Amino acid sequence: MESMKKKIKFTRKEITVWLLIIAVLVFIRLFIISPIKVSGSSMEPTLKNNDHCLVLKTAYSLSTGDTVVFKDTQSDKFLIKRVIAMEGDTVKIENDSVTVNGEKLNEPYLITYPENTDFTYGNGVIESNIKADTVYVLGDNRLISKDSRIIGSINKKQILGKVILSYSFNLNL
Repeated sequence: MESMKKKIKFTRKEITVWLLIIAVLVFIRLFIISPIKVSGSSMEPTLKNNDHCLVLKTAYSLSTGDTVVFKDTQSDKFLIKRVIAMEGDTVKIENDSVTVNGEKLNEPYLITYPENTDFTYGNGVIESNIKADTVYVLGDNRLISKDSRIIGSINKKQILGKVILSYSFNLNL
């Protein structure tokens, strides 16, 4: 009888520990880090269709070059794009050239396109002054990306978080 009581106490303690672990993991998932699955090829070659990302939802600072996940207010879907410009910046896109505040961006993450490829969707030149509390985002696969060239600057409140890790699950061994 005595050993049965010890076993019951141990089981209660073990259950408490497991419940605490589960509660901490749920808290982290809801408020700190979210897994996201990439849908589409607008961020290729950086992120491919069906890649997975971990998104930091809190305590992050944004800067140009960061990859972010945000909610598109038109489609109500989450999109993944790269921050190209911050509030107060001026963006100019002409053919295959993107300049921010008069300086051409160095973008080694882009797919190599033929010179003078039109990234403006036939609009000639796109020029935008980035307003307070917004950022300008572009997909790395510029020819197919739905980004700030179409939907405008993104309000920072729309941003779910910043991508801190990306990985592929390739089960075709």
